[in-house]
Amino acid sequence: MDLKAVRKTLIAQHDHLRGLMTAVESTLDGAQADAAELGIRVVAVREAVLAHNQAEEATLGPILREIDAWGPEHVKEMLDDHHDEHDVIVDKLRHGVKPAAVREVLAHLRGHMLHEEQSILSEALLQDE
Repeated sequence: MDLKAVRKTLIAQHDHLRGLMTAVESTLDGAQADAAELGIRVVAVREAVLAHNQAEEATLGPILREIDAWGPEHVKEMLDDHHDEHDVIVDKLRHGVKPAAVREVLAHLRGHMLHEEQSILSEALLQDE
């Protein structure tokens, strides 16, 4: 499997997610934040994150498992992080789409993606030989 292509695809998905998050932030920062528009954009982020995580687990999971001696730990970290991410989204938004909660979710997602890009999606780990 072409590890460089896998990495490029997953990083592109992260970039797409960042664009969706920026749209949410723009709605939050508007002079008159439209609650309906905010809700639609938050749902779009949530759905995109879930789809990305499923694709990442299906694509990257088998690669990570075999990539080095730490393979099973890489997979466990990825799955644990995704479960944590899901729990944060559900917990913060269970009482509705409130601006402060949305900002917390977005900050968590940005931190999660940065962590992945520096660990399981790093060029150092995903090198074609």
